[in-house]
Amino acid sequence: MFGSAPGVNASGSSSYRVGAKQRRVTLGSIEAIDPDEARTLAKATLAKAQLGGDPQAEKAQARAKAALTLGAVAERYLKHAQGQLRPRSYKEVERHLLQHWTPLKELPIHRVLRANVSARLGEIARERGPFASNRARASLSALFSWAMGEGLAEANPVIGTNKATEEVARHHVITDAELGAIWNACRDDDHGRIVRLLILMGQRREEVGALTRTELDLETGVWTIPRERTKNGLEHEVPLSASAVDIIETALSRRRHDLVFGEGQGGF
Repeated sequence: MFGSAPGVNASGSSSYRVGAKQRRVTLGSIEAIDPDEARTLAKATLAKAQLGGDPQAEKAQARAKAALTLGAVAERYLKHAQGQLRPRSYKEVERHLLQHWTPLKELPIHRVLRANVSARLGEIARERGPFASNRARASLSALFSWAMGEGLAEANPVIGTNKATEEVARHHVITDAELGAIWNACRDDDHGRIVRLLILMGQRREEVGALTRTELDLETGVWTIPRERTKNGLEHEVPLSASAVDIIETALSRRRHDLVFGEGQGGF
């Protein structure tokens, strides 16, 4: 009988003390556990307690650790990333974590191993292409780096995995003749005017496409891009040439809302 086993009561649990506190840890149900096995487990429990351990607390910690899945950590990371990344970048990271890494989302984060990550990266490369695999790899690595800083993970299993392909930087420089051909091909519409402004000013396409009246001082020829719209998060002043001012004035003459381009729904 369990009751006759030292340290084991009839309910299949064992009692011990941690300092002044009485603890009880369940070893198993009466129907499922052998009395000799119960005695062995009870002795191990008591021995661990005598050495300063706390088996009950360790079981609770193990349950909490198992509940901390990759999917749960991804949701917490995305809440953090939403305030750190630009909307377009955030959407890309969100897609990678919630779609590409779905097969691993139920794994406890401490059990996501390099082998799991590598195998999934190979699947993504076959299903979506090598560049998608590289982007998914970068997003997962950023998640684990954050999780380590939050104390949610001990290591980053993405480190040491191979990229699906090496991405080579572009070396082609557009010639004057090519620029001229592009300029001449632009039509008298928002797209054409945006492309010509990109040629004249060298700014990012999202910045030009969402240009507003309130950012412009056409009398002094200055465009002030607010920090919310710049890649580095700093306000940026861009001098406007006479040709750029002409293009912008033409666009402004064709609409009444604040946006210079597009239909008033967030820019072109």
